Amino acid sequence: MRTLPLGFSNAALAVVGMIAISAIAQGQAQQDFSKVEIKTNKVTNNFYTLDGQGGTIGVLTGPDGVFMVDTQFAPLTDKIVAAVKKITDRPIRFVVNTHVHGDHTGGNESLGKMGVAILSRDQLRYRLAHPAPAANGTPGTPAPRLALPMMTSDGPVTFHMNGEDIELIPIPRAHTDGDTMVHFVNADVIMTGDFYRSIQYPNISTALTVAAWTA
Repeated sequence: MRTLPLGFSNAALAVVGMIAISAIAQGQAQQDFSKVEIKTNKVTNNFYTLDGQGGTIGVLTGPDGVFMVDTQFAPLTDKIVAAVKKITDRPIRFVVNTHVHGDHTGGNESLGKMGVAILSRDQLRYRLAHPAPAANGTPGTPAPRLALPMMTSDGPVTFHMNGEDIELIPIPRAHTDGDTMVHFVNADVIMTGDFYRSIQYPNISTALTVAAWTA
């Protein structure tokens, strides 16, 4: 994860690049999550990032509760929740998924069981419920009901929490066919999911985007 200054509407935005593991690593069946530690990074007075395994998590805190970006892998949920509790005693209320891959959505079900409202693009919810087949043609396993976002949109959405304006910005057919960037206006931070990568050329998930173009 890197934070880079960008010119955006005459403001210097911090791009919090949620650099996920490579496509090869995403497909690995066995990972030892017991050794993963969650690192907390304070970006502003009430905005933090959490680094663990996979995509970087964003955490906005305040009296209205916690707004999170992405959930990493399911086995890390307890560690992630514990890290959030060290930052604030307010409950996690909302999570937005930047895209469908498991290092960004794997903890959805566990957080859904806690009553957290999950948000996403329409396309992301569809992909979780109707996953693309594996490279060998094996059908994908649909996500459990509680892992599916309960609120979806295919256009810009703005949340107002904790004195912050949170803009959910849809990106048409980029890394996947359901990418969302999350702009925390007052904190001057953008979380890009895997739409932006600082370590390699953009990774296009052809199984998702090509099908969308030809549909």
